Amino acid sequence: MAMKNEKWSREIGAKIADHLTVNPNLTQAAKIAAGSPKLVFLWMRNSARDQQDGVPVGQSKYSIRWPVEDGIEPNSVPLVFFHEACIQAQRIFRLLAESQVRSLLASPESGGGGHLRQVFDGSGKPAWEVDPIKAAHALEMDDFDWSITYGENARRDDVYARDERGALIPLTVRDPIPSQTLIHLIRSLFGDQYNPSDRKEVDSKHQVEVLVIGDKKPKQQSSLRADLEARLAEVRANPNRATAKPNGPVAMIPHANPSDPPERLTATVDDAPRTLADHPRAYHAPPSHVPKPVNYARPNPSLDHAGVGVGAPPVGGRRVS
Repeated sequence: MAMKNEKWSREIGAKIADHLTVNPNLTQAAKIAAGSPKLVFLWMRNSARDQQDGVPVGQSKYSIRWPVEDGIEPNSVPLVFFHEACIQAQRIFRLLAESQVRSLLASPESGGGGHLRQVFDGSGKPAWEVDPIKAAHALEMDDFDWSITYGENARRDDVYARDERGALIPLTVRDPIPSQTLIHLIRSLFGDQYNPSDRKEVDSKHQVEVLVIGDKKPKQQSSLRADLEARLAEVRANPNRATAKPNGPVAMIPHANPSDPPERLTATVDDAPRTLADHPRAYHAPPSHVPKPVNYARPNPSLDHAGVGVGAPPVGGRRVS
């Protein structure tokens, strides 16, 4: 269900913009129109839609005369769209808030250095500011001078200061800023001088290449590259130089004793055997004798071995009967 906006008027829009300069809370600003924050967003949306559709600001329903100074006729102020006025009001608030934060760093004599706090006595009642001249007169004047100066029924214990309306002035004190808050404000507002840890210096080198179509100049080579290429060409043109790479068979110089048999000397690469079987010293060892398994049977205790085959006699021995 769409929200009704019969409450809109240019006067209400101007009051909302004035309120946003001191308090950016849209919920509080919507109370001026006795509505919800959605109503303010709806008016801002309609204003932005009129501007997007090309509606002149003078013909738009959602245009206001703002800001209006005191003592100036509102009709003399040019019209602006409502959403632009709200955005500008929030910018004004940010500037005011920044100035208030900066004022905390000012001296107490000029109103800075902390925030004002009203003083209360032990019973919770507010304390009032004392007029120092009247307090001094109450101590040193006699009754005649006191009655002439302050009246016949003036009380000597009433030494409080009053404003132009005669009302008592509450006693206020200025609390100093905590040291950590003060350091944070100084580093935030004056980071270039008092926050060097956040300063960053970047040394960057940019290289740009341009594609040239048409008459392209040859790339100029360095003198070192030209000298190396000339030497390389000279080396390749002389294949019989002393430092050339050998391309024939290489004789393996023997390291054995010259008096050793010829087969102990190292042959050339071309005459070397290609397999192990072609080697002149290759030999085949005969297979070793495979022994019979050991007989762990129980020996025969009888000494009469007649007619019992006990196997062939050992070599060089004879049968015993």
